[in-house]
Amino acid sequence: NDIVYALLSYYNKANGCGGGRPIVNPTQNRIAERKIPDFLIYPNPAADVIRMLSPRQPNSFVLFDASGRRLRQGHWASEGISVADLQSGSYWLEVQFTGGTAFLPWVKL
Repeated sequence: NDIVYALLSYYNKANGCGGGRPIVNPTQNRIAERKIPDFLIYPNPAADVIRMLSPRQPNSFVLFDASGRRLRQGHWASEGISVADLQSGSYWLEVQFTGGTAFLPWVKL
């Protein structure tokens, strides 16, 4: 789990989400908290398989195209989800965890 947290920390900092510093919300003139995701879909963009890096185990997934059409669903496998048969473009992945759901955008090469 230390590797997972280190990679997520690096990812969050690289994307402006990390560092543990609060940000100022100029419209409310007060400090706002940043929400830091605890998961990462990789590779993104992907050609063959997408995987998840997370300290929590995903239970199931639903894959949507950019228009919101459901393409497939199933249980999350440790080896990831094959996307080799999909056309290039933008997609959404809904991942169900125990206690919550996440929606993640990703790109197919």
